[in-house]
Amino acid sequence: MAQYWLQTPIENAKEVVQRFIDSNSATLTNYAGMEVTYDYETEVIFYDFANDFPTYDNNVIYFGSFIFASQESSIDLAIYDGAGEMGTFDCINGIGQPLEAGIYPYVMWNAVNSAANGSVYFVGYKFMLA
Repeated sequence: MAQYWLQTPIENAKEVVQRFIDSNSATLTNYAGMEVTYDYETEVIFYDFANDFPTYDNNVIYFGSFIFASQESSIDLAIYDGAGEMGTFDCINGIGQPLEAGIYPYVMWNAVNSAANGSVYFVGYKFMLA
């Protein structure tokens, strides 16, 4: 099992996610006024993101780092509230492709528009919205 120390404390990550949804309430209208929370199941690790990522859940937002084992040109992530969508990490159309192997920190997402081609790992937090 791989181990990775999360550089962003959970309270700081929670504040970043809260500010993001508050600042984008014109697009993420269903999240307007919602509170970001967490519990004992908040820290999460997903391996082999190309084949195994969580299904979309309107009441969840992930925050953390992606680790690319090799070049990646297919991953496209967003925050989707059921009505509006904000792209957050897109190496197809957004930040350029291909992305080199390495660590890409501070990514927020809850929707996978396009899965990864290769071995990609997510290490981070799972926040709930209420």
